[in-house]
Amino acid sequence: MKEIRRLWLHVLLLLVAVVAAYWQSRPTDEAARPLEPGEVELWGGSPKDIKRVSYETKRQVVTLEQQQDDQGQWYRGKIEPVEEKPDDKPDAGPPRKRPPVKPASFVSVKAMERIGELLAPMRAKRAIGEVAEDREKAFGLDEPAGTLHVEIGAKKHSLIIGKKTPGSASRYVRDVHTKNVYLITADTVRDLEGGATRLSERSLHSWKQSEVDRVTVIDGKQVRDIIRSGTAGRRFFADPAAPDVNDETAGNWLSKVGRLRPVRFIEALPEGATKVARIEYRAKDDSLGFIELFRHESDDKDEFFVTSEYLRLHATVARTMGEQVADDLPSVFGIETEEDDGDEGDQKDDPKGDQKDEPKGAKPGPPKGAAPGEKKGPPPGAVTGGPPGKGPGAKKEGD
Repeated sequence: MKEIRRLWLHVLLLLVAVVAAYWQSRPTDEAARPLEPGEVELWGGSPKDIKRVSYETKRQVVTLEQQQDDQGQWYRGKIEPVEEKPDDKPDAGPPRKRPPVKPASFVSVKAMERIGELLAPMRAKRAIGEVAEDREKAFGLDEPAGTLHVEIGAKKHSLIIGKKTPGSASRYVRDVHTKNVYLITADTVRDLEGGATRLSERSLHSWKQSEVDRVTVIDGKQVRDIIRSGTAGRRFFADPAAPDVNDETAGNWLSKVGRLRPVRFIEALPEGATKVARIEYRAKDDSLGFIELFRHESDDKDEFFVTSEYLRLHATVARTMGEQVADDLPSVFGIETEEDDGDEGDQKDDPKGDQKDEPKGAKPGPPKGAAPGEKKGPPPGAVTGGPPGKGPGAKKEGD
């Protein structure tokens, strides 16, 4: 019995090894992958060679143009509304009211990487061939959803997009040049149909926060360095002057900064916007990137904007998130804000406040958590509200 179990164990290990070897031998480049049975290649190319992509519908035109900088390849996106023509069919009925398309600009990186893998090389699940005019309706080509244009190097390709198949996993398309109809994966145009909502970049960086070793916080008046310390199982942020002390205030603030997310991209900041802070990230001696937060004050409500080495353009952020980062910034430098002085604030709002519960003639005691006669001070390594650049862990801007 033991020999049979041992035999099956060897068989199982052999199967695992065969599957692993097959998986490792598969080409990582889509262009190098052999065609599956029934697959057809419409055109070749590589994602890095895609210069321009546009998707035209009755309501809008989505355009993405390749850009290059020191961070790598990215795409500048644009949404342009199209004036809808009234339906001239006699039985069309009243026009359906839809929200108007607003012009927009945006940055696309990860979404275009995903789309680029599907567009170059462009492969169809199967070829259907030429379709006569009386059969176009069956493929959604009598009233196409839109037209896809792809520019790869010096070559331009165009597909007329038909309807989805049952289950919406595939899409019928017609090559504008050959007139042949194909069946492609619906993912190819799904993000393009979603416009800026699906195409816009939502990450601040391409790297992970775990790669950060040092952070520099600049608020225009003061500069403070914060290091990542601790062991592999317990990493925390600390002041360089006290590397073994977990600076929870700085760590919590940096976590709030890391949770900022772009909502809507803009071409330029509104007039009067001011910089709240700049946060620079480093891994040992190498610069990883930065975040800059801006505030625009108005009579209605404040707006907050963010940019980074990965976003390239400025974008709005949720007002509540921006306010938290801006309001808590002084605490990173060891400066108490009015909100931190809870007792004083309560007394201003309600002069009687908690005093009605105090015994008559009682004297105020020491701060909570402090022994009698002990004064509660700022955390280790914090910079108190003195002249800029004073205190441990702080330096003048430009040092």
